[in-house]
Amino acid sequence: RAERKVLEEGAAELVEEARKKDVAVVTFGDPLAATTHVALTLTAEKKGVSWKYVPGVSVLTYVPSRLGLEHYKFGWTVTVPEQWAHAPSFYERIRGNLKRRMHTLVLLDVGSGAMSIVEGLEALLHWAERLGRGWDKVVGVARAGHRDEKIVYGYPEELMETEWPEPPHSIVVPGKLHPVEEEALGRFVRGKR
Repeated sequence: RAERKVLEEGAAELVEEARKKDVAVVTFGDPLAATTHVALTLTAEKKGVSWKYVPGVSVLTYVPSRLGLEHYKFGWTVTVPEQWAHAPSFYERIRGNLKRRMHTLVLLDVGSGAMSIVEGLEALLHWAERLGRGWDKVVGVARAGHRDEKIVYGYPEELMETEWPEPPHSIVVPGKLHPVEEEALGRFVRGKR
């Protein structure tokens, strides 16, 4: 099993192993949507090791489609880092997206343990208190695309009281909603499903 750290720091060893036998790096989503995996392919090419790309459905495209939100109305995708209390940049990007009336896909760090929607919302509310909120409702998306997927649209406080399945989790902070987007999100209001 290869964690991100192994892929980043052990790329050369992994590529050397691939010279001798078939090696597979299997990930959630589209593997080449992350620079970690692109860097691995570049290392392989530089060492003359061929590789094959098998695309997958990515959270970057699945979540907007599943929620009924217009893809082109998404701004920067942000990640809430594990050490969020000292890093407001993710929140500043959300606010920037909102100023441009755009939606934000908020990924939750999977560093030493996958962050939950509740932990992600704690980070958002922490910085909202200091820098200003600018939004009312958010969407929690747990286990996108899995059988036990759970999606709830509502106020952060409601989402924090929701029982969620195990991660991976993400959050969407909607910008200016088109009436069709509003209706689509209405399907995910807590207690409706």
